[in-house]
Amino acid sequence: PLRHPIYEKETTDVCLLTKDPASIYQERVASNSLGFIKNVIGVSELQTKYKAFEKKRQLLTQYDLFVADERIMNLLPKLVGAKFFMKKKQPSLVDLTKTDIKKELEKALHSTYMIVPAGTCISIRIGRTSFSDKALAENIEYATGQVVRRLPRKWNNVQSISIKTPNSVALPIYNSLPDPSGMIDVNGIAKVGKPVGEEEEEVSTEQAVMERVQKAKTQDKVQKKGRQQREAGKKMATKNKKKAVSNKKAK
Repeated sequence: PLRHPIYEKETTDVCLLTKDPASIYQERVASNSLGFIKNVIGVSELQTKYKAFEKKRQLLTQYDLFVADERIMNLLPKLVGAKFFMKKKQPSLVDLTKTDIKKELEKALHSTYMIVPAGTCISIRIGRTSFSDKALAENIEYATGQVVRRLPRKWNNVQSISIKTPNSVALPIYNSLPDPSGMIDVNGIAKVGKPVGEEEEEVSTEQAVMERVQKAKTQDKVQKKGRQQREAGKKMATKNKKKAVSNKKAK
């Protein structure tokens, strides 16, 4: 779980995907007063009612977050379709065999997730642009520690860390030269200028991270405003073009 959760119970619509029969889990959700769970869908319903691509697309846009029983993990790619994974809305896994499902589902709601890709870059959501700079910096610091702890070779496997909004460029907050032990040795000459000591690695302080956060948020606002202006301009141009065609027909 993040220090400052991205999703709040009061404002988030969650869909729970379960084993059959779904009615068992509907009763457990109701008895635990889990109001943020807006729908419980079983495997059989996913296979029938949501079999068509259009139905899957509608389901994707209907909820903010999806969580699923970890026992149906292997079925999820086929059940929900590739669009969920492309939009990074693949269901988060929960253990519904536990007695306290309220704690389990609330933990899923307040957490963020690391999906390991085929390449070398990992993207993790850590907040919203509406968060304060300090809250985002605290989330970044906490999430970074949790991620690095789970990587092979820990910090030796991290070359850079950047923060980015949907509309900003990636702003670096950590950079390190490659680990010499991983360099290819050609004719006895390692392809690196000099070893990288701890003193050469520069980790941003909280203040520096907050400055980067503020810069990213500013870029996001500027880019968003520019996009809105471009869209408004296109709509106006289309409207004027239709008006010109209409006048031409009238003549």
